[in-house]
Amino acid sequence: MRQIRAVNNSYWMVYKNLEKEILDITYSIHFSDDQFEYVKKNGELQTTNEKLKSLDEYIKMPIYSLKLSDLLIRCCTEIEALVKELTHEKDEDVKNTPTVDKGRPLDTGCRIKYLKSEWDLDKKIIIISCPNIFFVKEENKIITPF
Repeated sequence: MRQIRAVNNSYWMVYKNLEKEILDITYSIHFSDDQFEYVKKNGELQTTNEKLKSLDEYIKMPIYSLKLSDLLIRCCTEIEALVKELTHEKDEDVKNTPTVDKGRPLDTGCRIKYLKSEWDLDKKIIIISCPNIFFVKEENKIITPF
């Protein structure tokens, strides 16, 4: 596996900070398989006294949080920066990746395809494991592919 240039290896500290912030949120938000709300198909929210008569009338909506949105954007930004760092000065290798369209300008997507081919990223598995996150369903506990 190729190494990140040591002089720019600040990504680990950024990752650890993002991880800490996500763990801190678990004390405020209950993460579980059933963390969502029902919204009527006509756009009205379900009232607290209203019983669900039929799930056909509702759309299952995930919970939204500005803090979670901010963390997601920051994670994506850090991934993009890391992808650029890992493929720095490798434009020819990226262009010659079999899954990259030869006529396409080199962008983050091309660079991720290169890293997938080099490190089998699409075969890596992330398992959510935290005592404050109550996921039971495998689809919520295991994140794959990259």
